[in-house]
Amino acid sequence: MLKDRKTRDSVESFVEQWLGTRELGRNIKPDRESNRYTNELEWAIKQEPVLFFQYLLTENRPLLDLLDANYTFLDSKLVRHYRLSISGTKQQLMRYDLPEDSHRGGLLGMAGVLTVTSLPHRTSPVLRGKWVKETLLGSPPPPPPPNVPQLDDKQNAAAPQTIRELLEQHRQNPVCASCHDSIDPIGFGLESYDLLGRWRTEEAGKPIDAKGELPDGTKFDGPQELKQVLLARKDEFVRHLTTKMLGYALGRGLTFEDQCTVDEIVKKVQEGEYRSQLLIAEIVCSMPFRYRASDGTK
Repeated sequence: MLKDRKTRDSVESFVEQWLGTRELGRNIKPDRESNRYTNELEWAIKQEPVLFFQYLLTENRPLLDLLDANYTFLDSKLVRHYRLSISGTKQQLMRYDLPEDSHRGGLLGMAGVLTVTSLPHRTSPVLRGKWVKETLLGSPPPPPPPNVPQLDDKQNAAAPQTIRELLEQHRQNPVCASCHDSIDPIGFGLESYDLLGRWRTEEAGKPIDAKGELPDGTKFDGPQELKQVLLARKDEFVRHLTTKMLGYALGRGLTFEDQCTVDEIVKKVQEGEYRSQLLIAEIVCSMPFRYRASDGTK
């Protein structure tokens, strides 16, 4: 049943809604000329996470593959975009094992996610950090306080600064630091990716600094170590994913009463080694799903 076309459409709808990649080409439009951003590339980077998630379900892969995996879905355009040493790629997206030095694997290495969390002309550690907290861990930061000054990213041609340097100046304001201290370090861990998710080692003529330290003292350097930080919090991730998928299946936001169902599903998924089909089965068998209110259609 998971291989049915209707399921494929539902997966695409859920993934694009959950990850925010639906906005690519709509409200999020990277500068095309300076970044060689084409319609074909946009289609490929939107489809990569969809096909990945579909494969995860049909093959009953662990949900933790979403945080780190040694495979993804690529076509010839994405292989060139990622600068991967993979030969024989086709024009359609297919599953490929990733080289060890690919800097890919899981959602954080996908161009669609990295593009939707960037600005049209540069990366945004703030948006990326917020996305990880909100989309993967279900702990969105509070809204910014009123009258907080915007980041001034106008560059001095004689002495250009990295986005990290500009944000560190911004955080000197205690009002700004109150939120940014929990967001920016996560985004700094992804600064080795440019605004379209291509790997880079320099910005503004300086080496990329991808080190981060969370308020609890957890330190990491670069996306691979950031993935390990997230894997250490895998139950937060699985709980939030369960919440999102149950809400999608019910077609409504969850209530306080639904949290007991979420707890039960997460416990079963943990006991079942985080297998993806178990999550689907538990949602379908849950009381809110079986007794959901009818919309009046047949």
